Amino acid sequence: MMMLDRERLMKMMNVEMRRSMSERVLVYGGFFLGGALLGTAFGLLTARKPGVELRRDLRAKADQATHGVLKEGGLLRDRESEFSEVRS
Repeated sequence: MMMLDRERLMKMMNVEMRRSMSERVLVYGGFFLGGALLGTAFGLLTARKPGVELRRDLRAKADQATHGVLKEGGLLRDRESEFSEVRS
């Protein structure tokens, strides 16, 4: 009679072995990314504006936010002075 090791016994009983932490992270990360993609797709499909107009609005809002962050951090002022020196 053959000795059964733990893995074979678990397979015979159709019980899954415990997953390692990396396997859990990959599985849950995949579910999260899949949900994010589905949510984005659903949001774009149900948007009230046509695609081109929606993209323009999103770009404008992103530019405003980026401009505000750079201006608060002082990075924009430094770059503006660099560009003014180049233009002169």
